Amino acid sequence: MQFEVVLRAFGEFFDRENIRYAVIGGLAIQAWGGSRFTKDADLVIDREVRDRVIAFAESIGYETLGVFDGYSNHLNSDEDLGRIDFMYVTGETARKIFASIENRAVIGDVVAPVARPEHLAMMKAISMKNRPARALYEGDDVRLLLKVPGVNRAEVREYFARHGLLELFDAIEKAG
Repeated sequence: MQFEVVLRAFGEFFDRENIRYAVIGGLAIQAWGGSRFTKDADLVIDREVRDRVIAFAESIGYETLGVFDGYSNHLNSDEDLGRIDFMYVTGETARKIFASIENRAVIGDVVAPVARPEHLAMMKAISMKNRPARALYEGDDVRLLLKVPGVNRAEVREYFARHGLLELFDAIEKAG
């Protein structure tokens, strides 16, 4: 997959359409200093623009694999364009994520808005709660994110606690 091509295509569309977005997932982990292998691009956008984004993805050859309230998955038969997943946010969650994004080098010479480490760790918490087997590798991502200078560890810990994952947070922190 040519992540640079994908990020440029969608970034240009988002800029042209005045759509807020941020890189999340494995590419965001890399942007914050990790060396995480990833097979797809993950982006977070406002829920209210979901249909416009899906229409654009389909217009450039992506097949929509699934559309759900909080996310959608898309695959292009061109291996260079590969798979892209969108996470949809609303309300206070959207406000917090988009108010604190940081433009960072994501891959190659592509600079894009990236979600803060705290928000990425919180997304990882939900992922592990929904699919506990993911803790085997998502925990490593959280451990890395907790080491980013200036990260608000207490905010991440409180989020894990609020979702009944305090023991998991403590185990991740202890292993770090």
